[in-house]
Amino acid sequence: MKPLLAHALAFALLLFSLGSGAANAADDTGAQAEKAIAALQAAGKLAEAEKAALALVKARTQALGAQAPKTLQARLTLADILIGGRQYAAAEARLRELLPVVTQVQGEEQRDTLRCQFFLVAALASQGKHAEAEKLSRSLVPSLTRAAGPENVLKLQARLNFGSILFDERKLPEAEQEFRELLALDERVLGPEHPETLQVSVMLAKALLGQRRSVEAEALLLKQLPVIMKTLGAAHPETQRCQTNVISALGMQGKYAEAETRCRQWIADAMPLLGPENDTLLKLRRTLANLLFTQKKTAEAEQEYRQVLDLRERVFGAENPETLLCQSDLITALVIQRKYAEAEERSRRLLPIITRVLGPEHKQTIWTRRSLAEALFRQKKAAEAETLLRDLLTLLKKLHGANHPETQSCQEDLNAILTAQGKKPEAAEQ
Repeated sequence: MKPLLAHALAFALLLFSLGSGAANAADDTGAQAEKAIAALQAAGKLAEAEKAALALVKARTQALGAQAPKTLQARLTLADILIGGRQYAAAEARLRELLPVVTQVQGEEQRDTLRCQFFLVAALASQGKHAEAEKLSRSLVPSLTRAAGPENVLKLQARLNFGSILFDERKLPEAEQEFRELLALDERVLGPEHPETLQVSVMLAKALLGQRRSVEAEALLLKQLPVIMKTLGAAHPETQRCQTNVISALGMQGKYAEAETRCRQWIADAMPLLGPENDTLLKLRRTLANLLFTQKKTAEAEQEYRQVLDLRERVFGAENPETLLCQSDLITALVIQRKYAEAEERSRRLLPIITRVLGPEHKQTIWTRRSLAEALFRQKKAAEAETLLRDLLTLLKKLHGANHPETQSCQEDLNAILTAQGKKPEAAEQ
C-alpha cells in the first residue's frame, strides 16, 4: 500500500472515531491521524489536512481537555496548515487565542510556546503587519537562543523571517547584517548547498541591491548562481529570484545590453520549464521590455508590453497588481511614441483601478497620472492637463516636499502647460 494512501485511511479512521467516541483520540488513532495530516501537508492537500486537523483538535479537546499538551500541539498544527494555505488572518486569530494558553501551561520559553510565536510572526508578516511582526521577532530570536542554542534549526528559520521583515520595512543595513550573520551560521550548520542557505544568500544580495551596492550584489549572485542551479534546478523559485537579481544588478550599473542578453537567454531557457503563462516568466518578460525601453528601443518594448499584458489579463485578471504595472508601462511607451489617443484612452480606464488597488501614492499610479496629463496636453486639451497636474503637484509636495526631484519635474511640466496657454509660469516653492 502506498504511504499516502495508508495515511489517508488513517485520516478516514480519525473522522470515523468522532462518531464512535472521542476517547479514541487519546490512543493510537490520534497518532495515526497525525501521520495522515503530515502526509496530506507534504502532498499539498491542504484542504484535507485542515479538515483532519480541525477534527483532531475537537477530538483531543473532548478526550484530553483544552489545555492538554497534545491538544495544544494539534492547534499549532492547524495554524501551520492555515499559514501554508495562505489563510493568514484565520491563522493569526487562532494563534492569538492560543499563545496565552500555551504560555501559561508550558512556560514562556518552552518548545510549543516558541513555535506558537514563530507561526504568529509568519502570519503577521504575510499580512504586511511588519511592525508587530518585528517586535515579536526581536523577543523570539533571543528566547530561541536561550532555549535551544544559536544553531537550532527553528532559530535559524526565525532569524531568516526577522531579516525578511527588516528588509520589507526597508531597514536595509540591519537586514544586511542579519543576513550576513545568518549566512555564516547556515553554511556551518546546514551546509553551503542547503536550500535555506541559498535563500539567505539571495536575500543578502537583495539587501545590497536595495542600498544601491550593485557591484557587491552581482559578485555574490554570480558566485551562488551555479550552486543554486545545480542544487535546486532551473525551474526553482530561488533560481528564478537569483537570475532576476543578477539582471537588476547589471541594470543598476548601466550594463543594459548585458542585462538584456542575459534576460533573453533566461527567457529562452525558462519557457519550456515554466510555460508561457507562468507568473515569474511574465515578470521577466516585463523586465526585458523595461530594458528595451531604457535603451530607447521603444517600439520593441511596446510590442513586448502588449504581449505580456494580453497574457496577464487572461491568466491573472485585469486588476492583478502586475497586470496594472504592465499596463502603466505600456502607456508610457505609447506617450513616448506619440500615440496620444490610445495612451489617453488606456490611462482613463487604468487610473480608477490602479488608484484603488495600489493606492494614490504608489509611484506607478503617479506616473500614470503624469502620462495622462502629457497625452492630454499633446492633444491640445491643456486645461484638463493643467487641472490634473495641479492636483498631482499638491500630492507630491505632501509626499516629498517642494524641492524633491519628482516634485520639481511635475512643477516644470505644469509650467510648460501654463506657458502654452499664455499663462504666467508658477515659481516652485523654496
